[in-house]
Amino acid sequence: IYPGLATMAFDDDLSTIWHTRWTSGSDRHPHEIQMDLKEEFNISEFIYYPRQAGVNGRIREFELYISNDPNDWGEADSIGQFDGSTAPTILSFDEPVIGRYIRLIALSEINDNIWTSIAELDVRGCYTKTTGQLENTSQTLQAFPIPTNGEVQIPLPGRGNFQLAVYDMMGRIYDQSSIELSEATMAMDFSSYQ
Repeated sequence: IYPGLATMAFDDDLSTIWHTRWTSGSDRHPHEIQMDLKEEFNISEFIYYPRQAGVNGRIREFELYISNDPNDWGEADSIGQFDGSTAPTILSFDEPVIGRYIRLIALSEINDNIWTSIAELDVRGCYTKTTGQLENTSQTLQAFPIPTNGEVQIPLPGRGNFQLAVYDMMGRIYDQSSIELSEATMAMDFSSYQ
């Protein structure tokens, strides 16, 4: 687990963890970690991956805040308890929460110890910015069914001509084309884009 840096909660590696101080003393709860997504998103899910090896620091009680102002968090967007297992917990919001900053506060640990540890944190959502219409006869739809490894049904805002573009998470374009649709939904298979 050494050195337990906060960046280890965002490194896509479940074997590394963020861990509060333990060698140079320990701090009692609450503990918190904050994320800056750099842009505003419509956030539909927040995922907490607990420490996989060992149990010290696995979060029990928590509060989750999402905001556009890191100095004004408002009321918690989610309050609850994690189950203490190694399984990821997905917090889904009935309506997407708009924000750039995320703050997770650990209020207690599953064995009432004084540490907090996290293997990974992740969010799912989409950009809040839209591009508008390309021209009078064309419509633009932005859909973000990621992550997926198969077919996705995408609801469409109407029927007509669409400009289709598929991007990876780094913003690189994989495919683009113009298509005409007469249905209210479109099925896309993303398995070939992996």
